[in-house]
Amino acid sequence: MSANTTLKQVATRAGVAWSTASYAINGGPKPVSDETRERVLQAARELGYSSNLLARGLVTGRGTMIGVLVPEMHSHLTSYQLSGVEEAAQQLGYIIMLSVYRSEIDSALLAQRNMAARRMEGIVCLFDTAGSLNGRLDGILTGLAEMDLPFVSTCHDPIAGVETDCFLVDHEQGGYLATCHLLEMGRRAIAFAGPPHLNAGRDRLAGYHRAHDEFGLRPHEELIMAPSACIAHLGEEVGEELFSRSLRPDAVFAASDNLAAGMLRSLRRRGMSVPDDVALVGFDDNPPLCDALDPPLTSVHCPLEEIGRASVHRLIERLNDPQNWCPQIRTLPCTLTGRQSA
Repeated sequence: MSANTTLKQVATRAGVAWSTASYAINGGPKPVSDETRERVLQAARELGYSSNLLARGLVTGRGTMIGVLVPEMHSHLTSYQLSGVEEAAQQLGYIIMLSVYRSEIDSALLAQRNMAARRMEGIVCLFDTAGSLNGRLDGILTGLAEMDLPFVSTCHDPIAGVETDCFLVDHEQGGYLATCHLLEMGRRAIAFAGPPHLNAGRDRLAGYHRAHDEFGLRPHEELIMAPSACIAHLGEEVGEELFSRSLRPDAVFAASDNLAAGMLRSLRRRGMSVPDDVALVGFDDNPPLCDALDPPLTSVHCPLEEIGRASVHRLIERLNDPQNWCPQIRTLPCTLTGRQSA
């Protein structure tokens, strides 16, 4: 079999979830039945998944496993990053062990201790791009630093006193792209909807303002909406409020695809056409959602797989040359995926 066999292929062969395959091969952190473990290991043997990795560890005396801390498995923001992590780890000769934590700090710290006990070479700590937990996750990075284990973080702003590599999404540039696209369509009453208490929401709004500045325009402040979260029913509520006013927008930049989906429901209920009456742009570019909407949603694409790959490459660089390592912060640009809504 090909040396490029991935954990995802092993999981597919065994008929289990990707996370279950990781738990079976790496011995945790969650229990797996003996029957499932044997099925996964048999699939790994058939595909030649881990033999080269284990042999390398015996020769070099170094481990072949890196830990991946993830906030939740059902989020597409996490799954795209994980895809990049797993691809890069496989290419570099490493296997990954997943440890899932919830929003509670204690859960994340327990996951960290589990990884330390299993002697990971290093850890990739994934956060979601919305920054929905914000400062509450600072304790996770502080805890990792205290473990004296090399780690890299994604989608979380650096914090004072913690030296690590950070890979970030350029949310401001993404907001700028979305708004420029709408302005170039000739739209001038552009609404914005996004939670202002989240770092990503504030940055996307800053991009909205920058685009208006460059066009020599001043946005209508009454069209800037501040839902408390990026969920569909709040997008629907925002739509109802926006389109019941005397000043109606001819375009909306929603700071998430979920908000945009709710907004679209509101517009349809009012008999308004997208994009003829109102052009609509989302953020995150989640294809299963964007392609399923009618019309399909134009959305800002976050480079999540690239962030996952880059984080692993950077971690391995640190492991290979710790004396010359110094922390880096990299902000990766967004792109716009055009569909029919704008």
